[in-house]
Amino acid sequence: MRFPVRRSAWLAGALACGSAAGGLAWVAWMLWGAAPWPLWIPMGTGLAWLLITGAAWRFWVRMPIGTLSWDGGAWELLEPLGGSVRGTLTTHLDLQRRMAVCLVPLTGRTQWLWLERGHAPAHWLDLRRAVYSRAVTGVPDAAEHASGRAGPV
Repeated sequence: MRFPVRRSAWLAGALACGSAAGGLAWVAWMLWGAAPWPLWIPMGTGLAWLLITGAAWRFWVRMPIGTLSWDGGAWELLEPLGGSVRGTLTTHLDLQRRMAVCLVPLTGRTQWLWLERGHAPAHWLDLRRAVYSRAVTGVPDAAEHASGRAGPV
């Protein structure tokens, strides 16, 4: 199973809306509620908003692109320039048409991926089945051992 990984315009819009809401709340507070506070508190919150907005932009820009592949045992992110990262995939947010997942390699840094149905509608259900399926480990099923149907180990 293969699924394309791209930067998401929807996620960019959601991050931009969150940033705009935070910025507007800060401006409203500056205009109507910040007067009783020492100046460093409103300026500090404005700086915090700016840093969080920058971090969100950096997160989106640095999101990996490529092809996510599942072979039944491990996940692999195939990068456009020929590199690849193998590891386990963990689902952190499932919105049915969009998923935030984390690819945790054996070595190297964790990669956050935002997967969307719109990137490959014909393969979306295959991806969802693969994300929630167990890896083939070659180890007999524990339920068979408990019931006595399995042979000796």
